[in-house]
Amino acid sequence: MARVNICGSIFFRVLLSTATCLAAFSTMAAAEEFEAESAGMVEGITVADGYFLNDFAPDVYYYDVYMSSFTYNLSVSLDLTDPRFEYTVSGDDTITADSDSENVVTVSVYDPLGEYESVEYYLNIYVGLDSIENVPWTGLSYLDVENGIFSPQFSRYRITYYAILENNIDSFDAAGVNYRAINLDASIEVNCRDELNEDGTIPEGKRVEYAIKVTENDGRSKTYYLNLYRKAQMTSSISDTAVLSNIRINGGAVEVAGFAGHKSYYDVTVPQTVTNLDIQAYPVDRSDLVQVIGPVSMNEDEPIFINILVTSPSEETYSIYTLRLSYDSFIYTEKYSTFQLLAYLLLTGVGLFVIGFFTALYISRRKKPDTEKLPDLPDAEREVTNVENLPMA
Repeated sequence: MARVNICGSIFFRVLLSTATCLAAFSTMAAAEEFEAESAGMVEGITVADGYFLNDFAPDVYYYDVYMSSFTYNLSVSLDLTDPRFEYTVSGDDTITADSDSENVVTVSVYDPLGEYESVEYYLNIYVGLDSIENVPWTGLSYLDVENGIFSPQFSRYRITYYAILENNIDSFDAAGVNYRAINLDASIEVNCRDELNEDGTIPEGKRVEYAIKVTENDGRSKTYYLNLYRKAQMTSSISDTAVLSNIRINGGAVEVAGFAGHKSYYDVTVPQTVTNLDIQAYPVDRSDLVQVIGPVSMNEDEPIFINILVTSPSEETYSIYTLRLSYDSFIYTEKYSTFQLLAYLLLTGVGLFVIGFFTALYISRRKKPDTEKLPDLPDAEREVTNVENLPMA
């Protein structure tokens, strides 16, 4: 039995060392993955002799760039978070004051290893004194709703925006509306164009529109319209009229099980082969406005949420449908790194091996019952003994 204890001690130490090493590797891998995902791909964009009207942000994809004079061989450079990333610039290399006042240059950033999705930034280049009047000096350079689902992405081409708020977000201030003027010395005035509750809160299950007016010192102004939709306290935010007749994901390849026009929430399981999403929502009344708000691709680490906003032509009634999309395997829906999964599988295998080893060892060393043995005798005496033991006739 002493040998068994020694073997058990050795295997226990091996198991403990293996678990410690694997845990350390999985922790390091998780930390490295978190840093990579949070860093993004681009830290900044520079145009030689160009002035950006709006500050760079990794998730803002449209920029206005003013250049005071003509340029040949337009020089665009990027500050990348990883040297392995690459980018291409498409558009006119030669931009002069005699060309169109607006020239769009597309900057595509991609990862040769395929670990990051490609992204594109669009630069609107304005050149020379002849085009300065066309530069949108008046207005906002940034607009977002921190505590709501904001759509569409801010662009100087749009003046109307929407945001869906949960029931506990009941005011403009609580929604965390952030905005910034192109000219910092411009004044900004915010007014609600619809009726609020007596305490200034947004009525439950209603839409209110805010006008955000930017006025320059010389009197020029531009107004933006932000529609805030506050969900009702109940889970369902479906009206009697502005409803959907069907929701199709990727042409029907992904099923929205149990769809019903007056059901607001759906838990959708997505095959692992699906990465990009194409969601089409069909209203019962074709005159209703439908907007799909949310990401356009799946997330391997956690489920994603898509909101579908259906608004009547009068904008007095609306419905909000919510889709929760997740992959059909825990490997993709839980936040486990590759190393953590490998560590889990290896530890499970080592544990089963140790249990099997000790079980086999125990069975092989079980105490067997003693059997009566004859003493070692000469052959002659053994024959006599055998004769004496014969039964009597």
